[in-house]
Amino acid sequence: GMSMCEFTLGQTFSMLGGLKNENISHIPFDAEKSDRSTYIQLLEKSSTQSRVIVVCAPTAVLRDILLTAEDLGMLSEGEYVFFNVDLFSTNSKLIRPWISETDSADKNEKAKHLFETVLTISAFSNNNESFSEF
Repeated sequence: GMSMCEFTLGQTFSMLGGLKNENISHIPFDAEKSDRSTYIQLLEKSSTQSRVIVVCAPTAVLRDILLTAEDLGMLSEGEYVFFNVDLFSTNSKLIRPWISETDSADKNEKAKHLFETVLTISAFSNNNESFSEF
């Protein structure tokens, strides 16, 4: 079956020309089974075709992808633009998505800087009672 990301972004991909458009690529990956070597492959393949990279993955995975992209020199010159379609985070996680409890303060600070360069698109969730009653 289709993942939540494929379902959400599939229409956008199709509207942009899908497989007929040589300027876009669709590179699916299993976020639960991916690691740094997977991200290197994805980013290197993407960089040969695109300068705009749209990622739809949990925040921790996006964080790892951004850190890998930085190590590959993809974020230092502004040559690449990253969009994040966040379907997974709670509002509290969206406030500080760069934080990893298992990483050092320095690495979290580096990740914070990288997240500042990403445009994140997310669904708004409001727990306000008057909003719910509306």
